[in-house]
Amino acid sequence: MNVLVIGGTGVISRAVVAELLARGHAVTIVTRGQSDVRVSAGVEWLRQDRSDTAGFARLFASRAYDAVVDMISFDARDAAQTLTVFRGTAGRIMLVSSVAAYRRPLRSVPTREDAELLWEDPAFDYGYRKAEMERYLRTEIADGVPVTIVRPSLTFGPGARNVGVLRQNAGILARIRGGKPLVMFGDGTSPWSFSTAADVARAMVDLLGSPAAAGQAFHLASQERTIWRDLYEEFGRVAGAAPRYEYLPARTLWEADHARFAH
Repeated sequence: MNVLVIGGTGVISRAVVAELLARGHAVTIVTRGQSDVRVSAGVEWLRQDRSDTAGFARLFASRAYDAVVDMISFDARDAAQTLTVFRGTAGRIMLVSSVAAYRRPLRSVPTREDAELLWEDPAFDYGYRKAEMERYLRTEIADGVPVTIVRPSLTFGPGARNVGVLRQNAGILARIRGGKPLVMFGDGTSPWSFSTAADVARAMVDLLGSPAAAGQAFHLASQERTIWRDLYEEFGRVAGAAPRYEYLPARTLWEADHARFAH
């Protein structure tokens, strides 16, 4: 396949590019060109900011791809731009959503795509915007556009900073080694899924090659049953010390900092 990746230098997207190359596919990425990440040999790298909608459309006016993977659609407007530009010139369009789009509390454990509803409260901005994107895409899928939606969970890989309860936090290993407590909401037993970028990338490339995946949505998460506290316990094994916790009610954390704890 000849595949375009919109993005291509992030944690998951780099793994997707690597997986595509390993399977012999031709890969093009398009980014703003502001990252200092090194791109693998053989990848065509286009520099274009998607916020320049006219320039983005001109760049791809005469190009066609077997598949387009949009790693950086964050809302319905982004998704509409992707479909406007690549409708009719891409055999398949894959857009990356998130399990954050699911309404809380989850209705099924293990969670099934067909059992869950989408977030409807804008208080959690990220999840709400992803849910709005999916609601828009469902109307396009109903019109026959070959769209596949994927929903990763919390995903780790080289360069990842989105770790832990606080999101975008640092110093977890240092705090464990120094005997300092880590914030944990509730009692730490809420179920959650943690995945590696390489595993998510393999699933995404598998779906690109499956005609049956068109018009479907899939969450891409580990098959292992885990809870939030398992994450820090694994960090503790790496650090060689048992983590200490400061347990706080989720509502207390949210009331203290809406933006940081909306999730």
